[in-house]
Amino acid sequence: IGKAYGIEFSLSKTKGNFTGMLNYTLSRSLRSFPNIYEGEWFNDKFDRIHDVSLLACYKLNNKWDFSANWVFATGNCTTLPAGRYWAMGTIMNDYDGYNTFRLPPYHRLDISANWHLESRFFKQSVLNFSIINLYNRSNPYFVFYKVYLGESQYDIDIKANQISLFPIMPSINWRFTL
Repeated sequence: IGKAYGIEFSLSKTKGNFTGMLNYTLSRSLRSFPNIYEGEWFNDKFDRIHDVSLLACYKLNNKWDFSANWVFATGNCTTLPAGRYWAMGTIMNDYDGYNTFRLPPYHRLDISANWHLESRFFKQSVLNFSIINLYNRSNPYFVFYKVYLGESQYDIDIKANQISLFPIMPSINWRFTL
């Protein structure tokens, strides 16, 4: 069984050389299974309370236009161990609840510039210069745990490691229409 609810807001400016859009979503997504935690409701993995995007565009002239897009989202839910114990020579995890921890928030800034080229061969020809994740934020994708053994069998250290995808990524592309 699942339930999801929320509200969305959107503002946009579409006329003039400076245009843009602001979008905001406030939402919740919950799940319940009869055989998991006695049917108690818990956060869905993709429950995002806040989701914001801000787009700004500027047309300098017929040859150049620029844009910036900033996104922010509440971190995904995950289940972390509440404790650990030894069982038959193996470290076992003990859990208390499901999806009770949130990863850090996700946010990034993307920018781009379009150079509109004149062409005798194409109806439209545009060179695009973009940078995704301009400030190189290490947004969390998931967390895993690594066990470090000490000198004795019971001397251990467990550390959480974050995996992040998509560091700063510059790109150049050419779009054309025949």
